[in-house]
Amino acid sequence: MHGVVDAGNGSVRVKGGDGGIGLPPDGGAEPRQWMLSILQGLPVATFVIDADHRVTHWNRACEVMIGVAADRMIGTRDQWRAFYTEPRPILADLIVDGIGEEVLTRLYPGRWARSSLIEGAYEAESYFPHFPGGGRWMSFTAAPLHDADGRIIGAIETLQDISERKRAEAAERERDADRRLAEVVRNSPFPTFVLDTEHRVTVWNRACEAVIGVPADAVVGTRLHWQAFYDRERPVMADLVLDGVPEEAIAAHYPGKCRRSLYIDGAYDAEDFFPKCPGGGRWLSFTAAPIHDAAGRVVGAIETMHDVTEARLSAEALHLYQRAVESATNGIIISDMRAPDNPVVYANPAFERMTGYRAEEVVGCNARFLLAGDRDQIDLQSIKSALRQHRPGSGVLRNYRKDGTLFWNELFVAPVRDGAGVATHTVSVMTDITERRRYEEELEHQANHDALTGLANRSLMKDRLEHALTYAQRYHGKVATLFVDLDNFKTINDTLGHGVGDRLVQAVAKRLVNCLRDVDTVARLGGDEFVIIVYNPHDESDVTQVMRRIMETLNKPFRIDEAELYVTCSIGAALSPRDGSDVDTLLKHADAAMYRAKELGRGGFQFFTREINEQVSERMAIERELHGAIARNELEVHYQPQVDVRTGAIMGAEALLRWTNPRLGAVSPARFIPVAEESGLILSIGRWVLETACHDSKRWIAEGWTGARLSVNLSARQFRQTDLFRHIEELLQDAHLSSLVLELELTESMVMQNPEAAIGTMRALKDIGLRLAIDDFGTGYSSLSHLRHFPLDILKVDQTFVRDISSHSDGEAIAAAVISIGHALGKKVVAEGVEQPEQLDFLRGHGCDEYQGFLFSRAVPAGRFRELLKHNGQLPDAVG
Repeated sequence: MHGVVDAGNGSVRVKGGDGGIGLPPDGGAEPRQWMLSILQGLPVATFVIDADHRVTHWNRACEVMIGVAADRMIGTRDQWRAFYTEPRPILADLIVDGIGEEVLTRLYPGRWARSSLIEGAYEAESYFPHFPGGGRWMSFTAAPLHDADGRIIGAIETLQDISERKRAEAAERERDADRRLAEVVRNSPFPTFVLDTEHRVTVWNRACEAVIGVPADAVVGTRLHWQAFYDRERPVMADLVLDGVPEEAIAAHYPGKCRRSLYIDGAYDAEDFFPKCPGGGRWLSFTAAPIHDAAGRVVGAIETMHDVTEARLSAEALHLYQRAVESATNGIIISDMRAPDNPVVYANPAFERMTGYRAEEVVGCNARFLLAGDRDQIDLQSIKSALRQHRPGSGVLRNYRKDGTLFWNELFVAPVRDGAGVATHTVSVMTDITERRRYEEELEHQANHDALTGLANRSLMKDRLEHALTYAQRYHGKVATLFVDLDNFKTINDTLGHGVGDRLVQAVAKRLVNCLRDVDTVARLGGDEFVIIVYNPHDESDVTQVMRRIMETLNKPFRIDEAELYVTCSIGAALSPRDGSDVDTLLKHADAAMYRAKELGRGGFQFFTREINEQVSERMAIERELHGAIARNELEVHYQPQVDVRTGAIMGAEALLRWTNPRLGAVSPARFIPVAEESGLILSIGRWVLETACHDSKRWIAEGWTGARLSVNLSARQFRQTDLFRHIEELLQDAHLSSLVLELELTESMVMQNPEAAIGTMRALKDIGLRLAIDDFGTGYSSLSHLRHFPLDILKVDQTFVRDISSHSDGEAIAAAVISIGHALGKKVVAEGVEQPEQLDFLRGHGCDEYQGFLFSRAVPAGRFRELLKHNGQLPDAVG
């Protein structure tokens, strides 16, 4: 090199000379020697390379710092050996070659920069492990050397040992890391504490304070941390890990609850319940691990905890739910809505029992296999719609077991949503309702069919008649309604028993069905009453033929057991639209026609006519006006005296109902009582009669009528009421009457419909002290065997027998026999309808006890009866 170094413009230049790198300022000493002296004396390690990468200068500081002598370097291109174990360019080489910054980035990643002082110079730092003293961190700067023309003729590189600075920085980073770690531990959401080698608490973070409920200043620096967890002194997991206790000893402290950590050597995990924690105790999951120093020695232990109470409770609840699902009697399957075709992912044991399919057979399949191709089902579409719309749905489906048998499945489906509310699964709950369905079908059959005959009952009959009328109106057709009633069926029941009667009804039902077409309907309303619906007859003659065929068929003898029975029937017919266009009207008109057929002698048939219509209209008018008759004060109770045959004293009275209506006038009981019975109004009317009679009787007794007896007639509907005796008992209590004042009159037909039930009702009435009389005795079908078991007090001789006393010897014989029978049974005998003195004389002569009739008095209003009592001496003279 020639010339001197010129650094005036920030670059290093060599000027003049004979190859040295500079001259003394005063031009004295030889320039090269002078420059060498400067380089050699620099306290900074410095070396120079020329344009051929040969080392030209390697000063004393380089030799000391790097440990390589100058004579080994100068004149060679082996400068890399001083720094690296393998050939690679150093920073000065890169300067000479002018290599780009991408190479610097590769060789000194993140550790280089352009020099801010020298143009074209770069700075970098790196660690050199084989320097004397065990390796050093060096900071180095390389700058280009230029000749007078600005060409690079070499490079100079200086090095500085920055190991102490690096160590200081590392120490500071470590202190920062320790501070950050301590802050992390303090602010960790997981309860954490640290023990030193003496088992003293050095750290007890905020989460510990919150979860364990013990403040840090109560335990830090002490060995009392066990008090935060236990009632007696014992090591915690961190103590055991710190002491290096064997695994089996740790397991003894936490039997069945601890295990080696999968992630940290020497650490253990466990889970336990700690009752001392705030809020009634907590479940904690905890891990204790040893803390090692740089030499690997144990210098403490750290224990972290996690409050798993909610998770534990959730897990227990989930386990409970799982056990509940596993134990459920309902079949339960879960399907994945996210997978194609919604495959089943779970099936419980009840599903297996219900369907015969094992869980592993159905997992991965769509549940439609239970349909077995039976897709034409009403509820199936609603189930599919619910699944598509991700909403709950339900329905009843026909499903098939693995063996192919049908079962009815009451299915409920509902979506299962994730935390974001997205439906991910479907749960299906299945109930096998096959038996219930069978039972419901049986109930439905029973609800719509007569239990005795299997025919349609009233409900189904009305439904079919409604459909028939709708069809007839639409297509201008006709419908005939026939009301069929067997004649004298009650006689067969009473004489041969209900068992024979039932079998006769069954036989009649079969014959009726055989008389008709398949499209026609036969229904039984009860007892011996049948209704027949004839679909679309051509005219009245077609209906006539049907009725004649029915009568001819029923006229043939029936053989029941060993008996040969003959029955006839009465039939009434109504034809739509002529006789009505609705169900109720046609049934009423057919019923009315049937009663007309019975009136004309039984064993015949009648079509509904204008005359019958007038009778029906009258009946409807009576029924219409009866509604509200009590509220309008149209009803009145009259009293007919019952007189002692021997003394002529009034012994009691029979309460008889009278009705006067503004539109109908005075209506005979014979006209309105049957209507009240059929319509059900008799219940409210009968109740009113009882209340009125008790009220009047109470007044007469208060006025001095002693030994009074008031007789009130009961209707069949009243008698069949199960709470009849309770109502009468309450009535007597409210009126403060002695129960012996009230006598109830029953008819033979009423008690003989069901003698066993009648006896029970009569005994209940007798238990509350009432007197019972049998009215119209001798006109019904009662047998003496039944009569002697009835708890009766009085027999009333029907007026038809009394009327014949003076004109027919047979009538006298019957009346005498009835009186004799009554006395033989220990009953008092009262004769009705006595109108002539001769009749009274006969009754007196045969020992009749009492009588009533026009001979003494008609039935009179309450006020007039009071006058009769007064004149008969039954009331004191002061009364009046």
